This record gives sequence, structure tokens and C-alpha cells, in this order.
Amino acid sequence: MSEPSAPVVRRRTALHAWGCRHARAANLLAVLPFVLLGASYLPYALDGSSAPDALVVAVQLLPPAALWWRRAYPLPVFGVVAGLAFVQWLAAVPLNGVQLTLLEALFVVASTCEPRRRRAALAVCYVGVVLIAFRQPDGTAGNQLLVGALLTTFYILGVNVGLRRAYLEELEERAARLERERESADRAAVAEERARIARELHDVLAHNVTVMVVQADGAGYALDTDPAQARTAVATIAGTGRATLTEMRRLLDVLRSDDGDGLAPQPDLAALRRLVAEARAGGLPVELDLAAGTAAPRGVQLAAYRIVQEALTNVLKHAGEVTSVCVRVSEEGGAVQVEVVDDGAGTGTLGVGGHGIVGMRERAAAFGGRVEAGRRAEGGFGVRALLPLAGSRG
Repeated sequence: MSEPSAPVVRRRTALHAWGCRHARAANLLAVLPFVLLGASYLPYALDGSSAPDALVVAVQLLPPAALWWRRAYPLPVFGVVAGLAFVQWLAAVPLNGVQLTLLEALFVVASTCEPRRRRAALAVCYVGVVLIAFRQPDGTAGNQLLVGALLTTFYILGVNVGLRRAYLEELEERAARLERERESADRAAVAEERARIARELHDVLAHNVTVMVVQADGAGYALDTDPAQARTAVATIAGTGRATLTEMRRLLDVLRSDDGDGLAPQPDLAALRRLVAEARAGGLPVELDLAAGTAAPRGVQLAAYRIVQEALTNVLKHAGEVTSVCVRVSEEGGAVQVEVVDDGAGTGTLGVGGHGIVGMRERAAAFGGRVEAGRRAEGGFGVRALLPLAGSRG
């Protein structure tokens, strides 16, 4: 069953809404009938009792007046009403109208107090019915049974109202908690997406700018001796620069917008061929062995692409003179395996202050995988990544 939303839970009738906005006026309208009823029976109580008039007025009017505080102090108000009813019984003052006041006090206790206390209040009312029965002629026993039935009915009604109120409050709290959890999840998703975009920017800029720098250096050397090669290098720089601008615009559009409509597809394993071709155009002797299919989840394919891209960028930056760079991507044992190795004699890819290896490891860790990077015993540098397919986010 789906959880109710907060607006649905909080929907109330117009009368309840008015009562919430004008609490004092609503309380006065609820108490006033009991006060008027007690005042209307006051002459009969004065005529039918030998008790002092002040006592008769007090026990007749104070109980309905005490109902003003019934919501804030249900048990004390019930105690006052029941106590004054007992005083009326002791002074032999007719209980005209007081029964209804006691019913209201019992109803509020039953709807707001814990079970032990509301059962105690009902027991007090039953004791009062028994005490009154001792002073009534036998012909009025049916009246006392009726009063007892009314007390039980109001008690049950009060318990049901209290349970319904507690249920609605629980629904409101649950809806508010779900709303908070939804907002927290949204914030976490936004933070994760922005972190991903930061990695994307790093990968795009680091790789493409490195290619442009290498090509610019080559064009400078070949400008006088081989103008055709220089023109080819300049064309590569221009194409790489345009591709960089396109990807940057796409990523920055994500930062400016909450939706992803109109964004270009993310690179997948098939895009590795284009990436390797660009690296070759930049003067890097790269060979690609792509044995993994394109059925892997999109997230894993993107992670593999970015790891290869970052590894090639690091070869350009740090490997020095290389004669061979091999990129292998295969799918074995329920995982995509990525390997990028070179035979360079440079400093390796663990440059000071760089975030390349860290970014690779973060990408792999997001899918429960791992990345190993370091110098090889036979020379050169190697990056190996394992990206499990199970549980990956496609």
C-alpha cells in the first residue's frame, strides 16, 4: 500500500479548519450550551434542595464552566466535574444537567488519555451511577441503567475518536518523514550527479587538452620541415577543441538545468574505437583489443570508457617516449576487464597532485570493482580495472 501524501493527510472539513483558526470562539460555542443548561436548571435545584444557595449555585454552574479547560487539562477537569457531582449527591442537590457535563468530561478523557486513566474515569462514573441509585425510588432504576448506557456509549465514542486522531497524527508524521527522506534522497542524488559531472569535466578536459598540447608541439616542430604534417596536426587540434567545447556545453547544461532532456548519449564501449583513433592521430601508437560486447549495462560501459580515456591521457602526459600502448577490454567471469599498458620509461601515471587514478578507482568502486595501477616489472606502466556486471546501474 502506498503511503499517503502530506496534503491528503492534512485535509480537513471547513468546520474543523474554522475551529483551528478561531480556537477560543469554537471552545466558547462548545461550552456555552452546558452553561446555559446548568443555568436553566438552577431555579429547580434551588427549590428542590435545603443546601445553602451559594453551594447550589456553585455545584450547578462550576462543572459546565470547568469544561472551558477540558482540552488542555482533561483529567483535572474530569476530577472537578466528578467531585462537584459527588458534592451535589452529598448535599442532596438535584443533578439536573450535571449528567451531560459529566458525559462531555468523560468523552474528552476517553479520547485523549492513556487506557489506564480513561478506564479509571469510567469506573468513577459507574460508582456515581450506583450512588445515585441508592437515593432513587425503585421505579427509576431504568433511568440509572440508561445513564450507565450513555456513559459507556460516550466512553466508546471517545476511545474511537482518540484512536482515529492518533492514526491521523501517525499518518501525518509518516508523510512528513517520507517527505524529508525524499528531499534528502534528492539532495544526495544531486550531489552524486555533480560529483559525476566533475569527474566528466576532468576526463574531457584532461584528455582533449593533452591531445591538443601534444599536437601543437608536433605542429611547431614540423612547421618548417613538414608543412603537410603541421597542417594535419592543426586540423586535429581544431577538431579536438570543437569536441571539447561540445562536451563542456553538454555538461554545463546539466549544471544549469534539473533535467537531462536533449543531452547527447554518454560514451560506451563502441566509442573506444573513436577514442583510440583520436589518440593515434595525436601520435600515440595505440592498439585496441575490444572483446567485450555492448550488452553490458550503460553505467559499466561509461566507466570503462572513462578509465581507458584517463589512462591514455596519463600515457601522453607521463610515459615519455613509447613505442607501444595496448588497450584490452574483455568480458570474463561476469565482469568487464580493462587493461591499458605501455612500454614508456616515464614517471608513470601517479603524478603529484593528479586526480586521474583516484577518479578511476571511484568509478570502479561505484560498481563494486577495483583498479590497480603501477609500474610493470617488464617495464612501462599498467592500469587494470575490474567492473562487475552484477548489481551495476545501467
